[in-house]
Amino acid sequence: MRKSFRIISAAMLVFSVASCDMLKTREDIQKENEEKQLKEQVSSIQKGKADSEVRYNDLQNDLRNISGRVDTLDHNQQVDEQDRKRQSPNQADVRLLH
Repeated sequence: MRKSFRIISAAMLVFSVASCDMLKTREDIQKENEEKQLKEQVSSIQKGKADSEVRYNDLQNDLRNISGRVDTLDHNQQVDEQDRKRQSPNQADVRLLH
């Protein structure tokens, strides 16, 4: 009987020590909730930053494309103007001949 009492006492002691780790105070629970909220906020901020960076890169690409189109139009306009200048003296010569 004494042996079984000792075994039961030892088991209860082990259980009570183990259950102390499982018991949480209000402060522990509050800290865990605050940590969880902070992690969620950090995650949200990181997602927002990543979305902003993607949008920024898209805008930069759009700007490069538009700049390229403007450069092409400018070049085409200069070529057309040079062609007109070359044709103008030739047309004047043709008029003199008539």
